[in-house]
Amino acid sequence: MKRTVLVLLIMAATLTIVGCGSDGLKKAEEHFNAGVDLQEQGRPQEALAEYDEAIRLDAKFTEAYGNRGSVHQTLGDIQHAIQDFSNAISLAPENARAYTNRGAAYIESGKIARGIQDLNDAVRLDPQFALAYGNRGIGYMRLGEYQEAIYSLDEVIRLSPSAEAYGNRGNAKLYLSQHDEALLDLNEAISLNDQFARAYGNRALVYTIMGRDEEAEEDLQLAESLGIGPIFRALVEGLKAKR
Repeated sequence: MKRTVLVLLIMAATLTIVGCGSDGLKKAEEHFNAGVDLQEQGRPQEALAEYDEAIRLDAKFTEAYGNRGSVHQTLGDIQHAIQDFSNAISLAPENARAYTNRGAAYIESGKIARGIQDLNDAVRLDPQFALAYGNRGIGYMRLGEYQEAIYSLDEVIRLSPSAEAYGNRGNAKLYLSQHDEALLDLNEAISLNDQFARAYGNRALVYTIMGRDEEAEEDLQLAESLGIGPIFRALVEGLKAKR
């Protein structure tokens, strides 16, 4: 069973383990699996060294490039992350996961249109890959193309519903002034994760637009208790000032 880190924008990373193959690759796989263990423990620098060694021993170790790319991204080294994901794609050009990872890295680097291209390839290769749709939705939101974002997030919710997906779709609907629908999505996000600070903050904005100030204040207090900071309160006050 192979073990791979998946770089995400809206979901938690997952890992799988590589089982030992031929004797010639055994050492590379041992270093790779040690890297996965370290990555799961939140020790990225040590994991990076293990992936480096795995790749030194096996230059065609696709999963090692993918996981090393995710470590580089965690450490803020986006260019090396993209390089590693590109290597993984060269070795496995039909791997939707590799395109998804690189697409996420491009979006993080500000090359959003380029990232969306990769995510389009990912969903073409695997039309059931919810993560690719989710990351593409984030990309469209960053471009201000909110209806396109909603289309992608619809697919995430159809395939693998999550608080993050509902929260993101609710946010996109808020930007399109679809306030009733935004409220439904944000309610669902909070029902799935009652610690989702950003969903409370965005719901406070919707309530404020609707003139439901008491409910907005309740959500603001919840968001603040969860560490969201003053940004949503400032936005709410700005909306009130425009009435």
